[in-house]
Amino acid sequence: MLTEAELTPEERSALHSDDVTTEAVVQGRFSALDKAVKKGKGCVAAVKKGWTAYKVWYNDKVPRAIRWAIAWASDVYTIYAYIRSQI
Repeated sequence: MLTEAELTPEERSALHSDDVTTEAVVQGRFSALDKAVKKGKGCVAAVKKGWTAYKVWYNDKVPRAIRWAIAWASDVYTIYAYIRSQI
């Protein structure tokens, strides 16, 4: 599991920012999500198993701060659908 301590200062700042319109915040949140997906072993396997398995993986392996940040910009199903389209 990715911890907040493993994020850069910019990524941490983006996760806790209320401003969701600046490029720095969007890039910081995307970067944090990308790290979580790469570190969160089992993401692709969960996606291949379907929505329910992915949702369990997401809730168990993606840190709360990153899940919160994602909620500002997108929804979990959109992310799942994107990953599924890439594998």
